[in-house]
Amino acid sequence: MQQIRCILRDDYLTFGHPQQAADLLATMLDSYKLLPNVADVFSVDNKMNAEIIWAIRFNKTVPGEGHGAWYSITNLTDDSGQTSILKNLYDDNDQRKPLIEYVQVPGIKVCLMRKFYDTQDASTKQYGNDFIVLRHADVLLMYAEALNEVAYNNSPSSPALKALNDVHTRAGLAPLNIGDIPSQADFRKAVMLERQKEFPYEGHRWWDVVRMGGAKEAAAAEGHDIQDYQYLFPIPTTELERINDTSLLWQNPGY
Repeated sequence: MQQIRCILRDDYLTFGHPQQAADLLATMLDSYKLLPNVADVFSVDNKMNAEIIWAIRFNKTVPGEGHGAWYSITNLTDDSGQTSILKNLYDDNDQRKPLIEYVQVPGIKVCLMRKFYDTQDASTKQYGNDFIVLRHADVLLMYAEALNEVAYNNSPSSPALKALNDVHTRAGLAPLNIGDIPSQADFRKAVMLERQKEFPYEGHRWWDVVRMGGAKEAAAAEGHDIQDYQYLFPIPTTELERINDTSLLWQNPGY
């Protein structure tokens, strides 16, 4: 049931139905909770904890059930591919900042981000981090986004601000003041920034900037130029040929 809700809330937000999204997300608020320490969410010794709603499970001790090292580098001096925008995103006291730092795995020439840190199984040579698809922090920030899209609320006690601050303060930061977020557009930007800080390498960023605006600007800041038609992915040729009827399945414009 929670997996079905995950899909529906994404659809409601993406296709511009914020009230339906808010109503659905409200039913999930009491089912899970934020862990006090954000690093504990990703610990391989703390799988399927109280914050995780949906994860793809892995077991490194079983051949074929683990995975390779995610986002690994060989030496701590190697280029990790992290941009200056990401590296400079966090305040020094933001507890999420250390999660994107690299550490050496003992005994082998592999360095991993703290967020996805694990040791290699001696027998299978695999790693066993679960891939978290949805967690409570995501629900809270989507709830804040949905409420704001329904109507901006400038009250210091607004449910949208509370949901946003729940995630923001969990990172060790002072609460955001509604006076510093004086409009619906400003609140949307605050949610987008919080999502950027909360979910690096978790697969949300592209969908966030397409849905909430700013995809072209975000891409340009990283040296990429995207066109409007690229907001949609191309339909695979194999699928088009299988259906072979453009009245039922057609290629997205621009491809």
